[in-house]
Amino acid sequence: MQMKIPYDILVGVIEVQEAHGDLPGISSMSQTCRTLRGVAARHLLNQQVTLRNANDVVSFSLFMRSDNGRRLPLLRRCLVIKSGPLSEDAASSLVKLITEISHLERLVLRDADEVLASDPRLPRAFAALTCLKHLDFSMTKDPENPEPCVYMLTRMRSRLVTATLHPPVVVRRWHEGQVSDGLSDPISLLRSSASTLTELSGTWLQARKHRTVFPNVKRLRVLLHLIPDITPYIVAYPNLTSLDVRCGATMDEDILPGMSWLNQEGQQRTGCWPTLDSLEGRTMDLYVIALRCHVKSLTVHASQRHQAGDVTLLADVLSRARPVHLDLEVDSSSVVSETSSGLEAIFLGSGISSCIQSLELRIVMDPKTDLDQLISRTVTIVHSVTLTSFKLELDFSNRVIRLDRFARDTQLPPKFVPSEVAQGACNASTREKALNLKQNLPTLKSFVVKPPCRCNKCSESGVDPC
Repeated sequence: MQMKIPYDILVGVIEVQEAHGDLPGISSMSQTCRTLRGVAARHLLNQQVTLRNANDVVSFSLFMRSDNGRRLPLLRRCLVIKSGPLSEDAASSLVKLITEISHLERLVLRDADEVLASDPRLPRAFAALTCLKHLDFSMTKDPENPEPCVYMLTRMRSRLVTATLHPPVVVRRWHEGQVSDGLSDPISLLRSSASTLTELSGTWLQARKHRTVFPNVKRLRVLLHLIPDITPYIVAYPNLTSLDVRCGATMDEDILPGMSWLNQEGQQRTGCWPTLDSLEGRTMDLYVIALRCHVKSLTVHASQRHQAGDVTLLADVLSRARPVHLDLEVDSSSVVSETSSGLEAIFLGSGISSCIQSLELRIVMDPKTDLDQLISRTVTIVHSVTLTSFKLELDFSNRVIRLDRFARDTQLPPKFVPSEVAQGACNASTREKALNLKQNLPTLKSFVVKPPCRCNKCSESGVDPC
């Protein structure tokens, strides 16, 4: 006697496969019968769909446009296209697919210059979409003809809520006197979404001043291009609450004051945000943009692994921001130093002792630093400000944070790499010494210590490294 499995059980299996990301399993189930084919298609299209080459584009287009077009409204979540240049047949298939999409909310377009140049109809097809809410648009090359990309972005009928732009580094055009070809100005490119955009991320952006205002933009994460001018963003995004900024150009320390002065002069003419809920950047970045506004939560990367520049610039940054909460990463040498470049002198010189209430101090450890001296200096530094909350983290990793990874939404967490001295050594004693800080800081309401221990002994015994 042949046993039959009820359809509701098979559908349940497909739902479990979707929850675990088992796309090949769902595909196999779809081939069993006509009933499950429709169910499986719905679950497959509820995932992120990625087209990696011309064959993917052609086959997916055929799949979507079959079944009398009933599958097209099911493509809602995310479509990723990173196929590079397409053949004539593949480009034509993509045009047919895009013109019939009606419910897609997120589009990720990699190598956009190559994809759009494959067929002159593609920029118009993408621009004609009305359903998109989120766009991730990137190019890896400086195209000879940027018009297809500019056309698509400036003529978009979709009203975006979030956007991520990664134009190429147009150093060649800059040196040839073509200051802007339109690919690096997010204010101009996204003006059709001025009334709906709430969040913008981007790298190598060079905005100019426009009359276009984006009243709903609250979050901005930006890597500025060769001239780090912040004033166009102040004008365009007047209600901003969160800013994460980096300066992409390599600047000698002797030109930093001049760059800072340019931003100060610009803010005297245009004004600045009255306050920001959060501000993040390297010491050099925050010094250059020279914001004249109060910041509730300030995150500063002042260690050399961030190529953050002279740590003494931190005094100017702190005096301008006057944060209530400070998240600060510094090298251990800055903590133990008793000179003008030491952290204690910087705190005293900035005049923030009366405003800062919460401090998260992440110290990038140099193997040569004396731990007892570090703890002693930390106590002195904390006593110089009025804190209610203090978190200390001793970081023994030797990873370097690179600018080319900035503003990518899909980053893997940095892999922990212990220094040569820390490898195989137990940091349990480090944690114990750091915890003894509490005895010298009785007024704190909250106190946390987090020195990681990755030694073989603690790993084998199951000791919690935090």
